[in-house]
Amino acid sequence: MRNAPLQFIQQPAKTQRFPARRSRACASFPSFSLYKYESKGGRKQTAPPLFPPSVHIFTRSYLHTSTRSMLRFLSRRAVLGALAALLIVAVSLVYFTGGAAPASARAAPSAAMWPGAGAWATSVLDTLTLKEKVSQLFSARAYGRFRSVDDPRYERLKKLAEDFGIGGFAFFQGHPMEQATLVNDLQESSDLPLLVSQDMEWGAGMRIEQTTTFPRAMALGATRDADLARAVGYATAHEARALGTQQVYAPVADVNNNPRNPIINVRSYGEKPGLVAEMTAAAVNGIQRGGAISTVKHFPGHGDTSTDSHVGLPVLTFGMERLQNLELVPFRTWRSRRWSRTPRFRPRCRRTSRAICCASRWATTA
Repeated sequence: MRNAPLQFIQQPAKTQRFPARRSRACASFPSFSLYKYESKGGRKQTAPPLFPPSVHIFTRSYLHTSTRSMLRFLSRRAVLGALAALLIVAVSLVYFTGGAAPASARAAPSAAMWPGAGAWATSVLDTLTLKEKVSQLFSARAYGRFRSVDDPRYERLKKLAEDFGIGGFAFFQGHPMEQATLVNDLQESSDLPLLVSQDMEWGAGMRIEQTTTFPRAMALGATRDADLARAVGYATAHEARALGTQQVYAPVADVNNNPRNPIINVRSYGEKPGLVAEMTAAAVNGIQRGGAISTVKHFPGHGDTSTDSHVGLPVLTFGMERLQNLELVPFRTWRSRRWSRTPRFRPRCRRTSRAICCASRWATTA
């Protein structure tokens, strides 16, 4: 049992509340059926069964804005986009079976697989108050440990999902069985489907014990084999969905061209933008075909900084021409294919703007 491969299953909900209600996915391991998601009346919601994994909405960001700016951001289009990501991706994107074909052999998602998703999201949006719409834009930190029901940390997570109606959780370290159990419990507590995200740059083993740990990106880049990056992405997504995670923070598209960089280094595919672009695109393709959302990170130029962005503010000292010809190449490659999304980040580009990037409309929409 310990070495059995992770699997993902889908179980149907039994009752309905909003129109066009379908089914919700749950995390599962071999021979274990955890929470079957069922409504018990009230404000319970389920999304359509399939939705394109190419959602590229900024649903999780570091908000350095005032309340007034936040409310101004809540245009109908922005809220609809965020809700489409938060409400609909928390479902089964791919049905897995034993002996599934390798990622390179699987067909790409088809538009026919998610009919009516936009209309469904609109119908749900119309029922939400402004406070509920704002709550959907937030994602809280969680750990993959199933606490005692009397544990204050567990009660806090339940309150965020049940009472505050936040949009999702970003999970950190934990145990596979405990995370799957906790995710299912939180999904059952939430009125709207939760978007569960997690860092998995070198596989689920980056955060979760007893799961697969792959070589770092630089080792894959040294092989010059994009099929390997695609296979790693596919396997990572497969395990992510078994854990209840729909959004994977990977791969890293930063070009590692500064030997003094304390935070990117071996997490990058290399120092050549063409190679990084090719490996990044392949990894994204594998993750999406594996049934998860890929979040390409971190931010153009972060590979040439000497500051750990966890503890300080990196400042880019070069101009737009350099960004266009070097740093933006990997990000432009996948962006043109509309496969995934990029997190809003916090470096500052001295030559182009005085604003922190995540607070710059130009930097996040250009």
